[in-house]
Amino acid sequence: SYPADAYLSDVLSMEAADYIGERAAADEPFFVMVSHYVVHTPIQAPAPLVSYYQNKINGLTPAEIDGHTDATYAAMVQKMDESLGRLLDALIDPNRDGSTDDSIFDETVIVFTADNGGLTNFSITSNRPFRDGKGNIYEGGIREPLIVAYTGDEDVGRGVTSDANAVGYDIYPTILD
Repeated sequence: SYPADAYLSDVLSMEAADYIGERAAADEPFFVMVSHYVVHTPIQAPAPLVSYYQNKINGLTPAEIDGHTDATYAAMVQKMDESLGRLLDALIDPNRDGSTDDSIFDETVIVFTADNGGLTNFSITSNRPFRDGKGNIYEGGIREPLIVAYTGDEDVGRGVTSDANAVGYDIYPTILD
């Protein structure tokens, strides 16, 4: 049970980290997919973090802001980063004892992606230099991050970047291959 004011993405990340620890302790293969609501609607984030970003925005020039004016959205991006960090920490030290002797990081394929481009419908953020955003067929609506990390095989290239087009439904068969 979590407090009523717990941030949902934090709760989902904690649950996923606990699951990773359990599976690592059981020495069992597992799959975890964390699809929380950051950075989707509703646009909500913890008030102290929103205040931090609002103060930061207030101290910037319009050129420095460059279309990114929503402090709540900025706070949500930070919460997403923290969530990913929590999951990576769980892979590096599954039993959270401070030792990495039980690390399963090198045995894990990590895929970070999104389901569409950024939210521009309500002037929440900017996808510059791309046109438009979520729900639109222009690049700002369909271009999304795709990062795949795997350190367990020396034959897999490190630091490789690609301009190739990718599509979400290719991820599963590609990893299996």
